[in-house]
Order: sequence, then C-alpha cells, then structure tokens
Amino acid sequence: MNILRTLRVPWRGALLALLATLALWSLAPREAQAEYGDVVINNFSDAAGMRPVVFPHWFHRVRFRCKVCHADLGFQFKAGGNQINMLKIIDG
Repeated sequence: MNILRTLRVPWRGALLALLATLALWSLAPREAQAEYGDVVINNFSDAAGMRPVVFPHWFHRVRFRCKVCHADLGFQFKAGGNQINMLKIIDG
C-alpha cells in the first residue's frame, strides 16, 4: 500500500507529460495518410496551409454503386475534375 502512494506522484506527472506531448503532436501538421484506393483531395489545402483531405473511396465503393456519386451527384471520374472545398461540403 505504501508503495502505491509513493508511485502516485511520479505516475501523475508522467501521465500529464504524455498527454501534453500527445496534444502538441496532434496540433502539428502531418502528411496525409492515404492507402490504396483512397482519393487525396488537394485542390486548395496546400495554399491554405492545411493537410490534404483523404477520401476513402473503396470504403464507399463497397456500399454504393459508382452511379450514386458519379452520375446522380455529378462527381467527375477525372482526378482534380471537381472543385471541392469545405464550404461546398457544408452546403451539401
């Protein structure tokens, strides 16, 4: 029991240091992590100083047919063919 009390203070300090490190790490800009089949949307992000958006294409493709997005919603089949930005996404 006494050992647990003496370990309590260093443990809390280590936990606080770990949480602070994770918080700072999450704020640092990182490269976009894309996997095979993902679509990296980088139309405006570099100019804005932000990471590109990674769209998980195959995650959606196994659930929907191509026509749902590319015919019904009007997304082009060409890379960079759609001028997507956050305002358009919010507006629907």
